[in-house]
Amino acid sequence: MQERLEYLKRVRGIGVFTARPGMGKTYALRCFMKGLNPNQYQTAYICLSTISVSEFYRQLCDILRLEACGSKTGRILEMDFSAES
Repeated sequence: MQERLEYLKRVRGIGVFTARPGMGKTYALRCFMKGLNPNQYQTAYICLSTISVSEFYRQLCDILRLEACGSKTGRILEMDFSAES
């Protein structure tokens, strides 16, 4: 798990971290996030098991400071457009 998180840190990417229940995902993420400089990295934790897919996209737009459009497709297109700007 640490190796994959370090990779995201190196490439400054957005990642989705998945594994079977009880594998230590939340613990690993929290420990990793504590070691990041908040002036250099923006982190967010969204637990998909407790929200709908639409709510996930809405929260992701909020985190990325993007205007949430009405549909999932609209939100994805908005994110793609912002990434290219």
